[in-house]
Amino acid sequence: MKKIITLMVIQLLSVAGFSQSQEMEQLKLNLEKLAQLKLMLQQMKQGYQTLTKGYNSVRDAARGNYDLHHAYLDGLLQVSERVKSSPALQRLFANHGLIEQEYRRWLEQMRPLGLFTVQELTDIQRTYQKIAEAVSDQLDQLQLLTKPEALRMSDAERLSAIEGLAAKSDVQLAALRQLVKDQTSVAVRRAQQKRDVQAMRRLYGQ
Repeated sequence: MKKIITLMVIQLLSVAGFSQSQEMEQLKLNLEKLAQLKLMLQQMKQGYQTLTKGYNSVRDAARGNYDLHHAYLDGLLQVSERVKSSPALQRLFANHGLIEQEYRRWLEQMRPLGLFTVQELTDIQRTYQKIAEAVSDQLDQLQLLTKPEALRMSDAERLSAIEGLAAKSDVQLAALRQLVKDQTSVAVRRAQQKRDVQAMRRLYGQ
């Protein structure tokens, strides 16, 4: 009986020892896994911090570029004094005034002389109107070019555009003067044919 009991105790102790050994091995494995998880967590944290830092750097750089770009574009919307006082702009205004003044003066001189028919004067008026409308369109474009916050353009671009408009107005003024010259020649010829001394004097400014 004692032998049986002794064998049973030995077996129980063996089983307990084996079970304890397994638990130790499992505990060891669990500790190793925990260490690995901590390492992975640390690496993930470092990666996230690196990514966040990189994103912030890119964001700040992009924001800085946007602010600079926005400031530049806002500047292009403004019209400087250099543009407002450009000689081409003044020339365009002057040409517009000269076209109107010279035509009105010529018409006031011609009408009382009776050297043109009503239809002829209407045709001349129509030609003048086309010239005047062309210059009026140029002034509308000029207003857009010199209106703050209307167009995004640099000073150089605005000045170049204004110079182009002024050059066109030069052509319109030349066209008006050619019209006046041609029609004055017609009036002189007709006055000579009529032997209208009074008309001749007025045509020659006497």
